[in-house]
Amino acid sequence: MTMDVKTMRNPVEQPIRVWYAEDTAVEQGIGMVFDYTFADANTNGLKLTDPCGRRANCVKNVGATNASTDFAGVTAQAVKAKVGGQWIYLYAPGSVCMAKVNTDVTNVARLAMSKNASTKGLFVAASATPEEGNGAAVALQTRTGAGLALVKMFAGNECGLKA
Repeated sequence: MTMDVKTMRNPVEQPIRVWYAEDTAVEQGIGMVFDYTFADANTNGLKLTDPCGRRANCVKNVGATNASTDFAGVTAQAVKAKVGGQWIYLYAPGSVCMAKVNTDVTNVARLAMSKNASTKGLFVAASATPEEGNGAAVALQTRTGAGLALVKMFAGNECGLKA
């Protein structure tokens, strides 16, 4: 087992490579959820009734109907729109990374990924009882206005991942 010692100048980042099947562009720091319903009947003959480990590696944009699914992480960089999907990199839960916030944040403020139409995928001030499946994070910087902020994304039960 290899141990990677992280220091103050070398924060923990856990990049993962995932398949993004949607055709839309995505900004850096936007939250994504896993797509366990991925099927590719048009090109590979894959149906939902077929066993497919690839579904554990597919992500999609968060929306009102899928926000309770497992939080996958945030986009590591901006993604251009591409018809047919593409491989992208996310920072997985447990990472220290840049995430897109919708308003002012203060250092150590608790944040949660939003599923609301106007702020979906952005990190907003966490309520006392965040919804299951939403990614949770803590701000590691104070920022005025919407944009990218350094956060520590929680892993395990804290981030809403289902047991």
